[in-house]
Amino acid sequence: MIRKEAVERPLFLLFLMKKIHIVDLHHEVLPHWAELRRTLDEAPEVLCLDFHTDVIRCRRAGIAPHEKAYRDENLIRKAVQDLRHDEHFDWALRSNIISKAVIISLAECAVPPEHPLLEVRRNKVVPDMDKMRNSPEEFAPVAQSVLSDGFLNELLSDGFPHKKYILDIDCDHILSRAALEHPEL
Repeated sequence: MIRKEAVERPLFLLFLMKKIHIVDLHHEVLPHWAELRRTLDEAPEVLCLDFHTDVIRCRRAGIAPHEKAYRDENLIRKAVQDLRHDEHFDWALRSNIISKAVIISLAECAVPPEHPLLEVRRNKVVPDMDKMRNSPEEFAPVAQSVLSDGFLNELLSDGFPHKKYILDIDCDHILSRAALEHPEL
């Protein structure tokens, strides 16, 4: 995600009447997703653009999710403190904060998602990481295509998202030199 210091405050921006939340760690989006969920009759879907896959199941006993967890701000705060390695997708699905998540990934999915409503779709034309780091001119066309209509239309040809959705973009998906050289950004 984008470092908070890289943009001006406030924490969220209003862009074309849409809230934009910028967080340091990917799972810190949970309170913002829950806030949106509380305004809706049904849980929204998530379309996530991320270089790597975020399919780890949440197994932390102290923050066990439940169907109404999106209403419990203390539990959500605790989840943000305890979650790591992008367990937030699984936690948000099991907490009824979101109803489905599709992650558009540029990396191979090493482990298939355990949650049936968490799906990874991969762009197969992305070169390997060494080539991307060492031959920027060779991967520039791919880097420029990851947000293009053609790329997204191909991966979303089934019509997803089907209802209100959250667009979640991890900066490593954009394939900028800064994201590749500083994966913590």
